[in-house]
Amino acid sequence: MVHHLTKLNYLNIVVYELTPSLVLSPTLIILLKKQMALGSLYRSINCFTFEIRKRLISQLILPIIDYVDTVYQNTTETNLNPLNVLFNSLCRFVLRCPYLTHHCHMYDQLHWFSLKDRRKFHWLQFILNVFILTILCI
Repeated sequence: MVHHLTKLNYLNIVVYELTPSLVLSPTLIILLKKQMALGSLYRSINCFTFEIRKRLISQLILPIIDYVDTVYQNTTETNLNPLNVLFNSLCRFVLRCPYLTHHCHMYDQLHWFSLKDRRKFHWLQFILNVFILTILCI
C-alpha cells in the first residue's frame, strides 16, 4: 500500500507541503529566509576563519537544504530561484566575496556543486539505493 505524502515535518518544521492543486509550496524557502539568521552570521563574519565559515555552512545549513531536495526535482525554476539565491549568499558568506561575484567562480573555489547538480546527485543516489534494496530483497 502506497501512502500519499502531503506534508512533511522535520524537527517540527514544515519542510514541504503539497497544495490541493498539487503544486509544491515553497515553505522551505520561506523558512530558510526567516529562520537561518544569515544576517547575524554576516555581522560576525570577522570572528570566523575560512575553514570555520565553510564548516558552519556545510554542516549546519546545507543539510537542511539537501534534506528533501529530491522532492524539488520536478519543481519549476520560479520556485527554486529563491533557494539558488540563498545558496549563492551562503557561498559569498564563506568566501567573503562581493555581491557581483559570479556563482561559478564561487562553486569552483569551494569545490561545491551547484544546487541543480546537488539535486541530481542526490536523485541518483536515491535511485541507486532503491536498486540495491530491491536486489537485496530478492
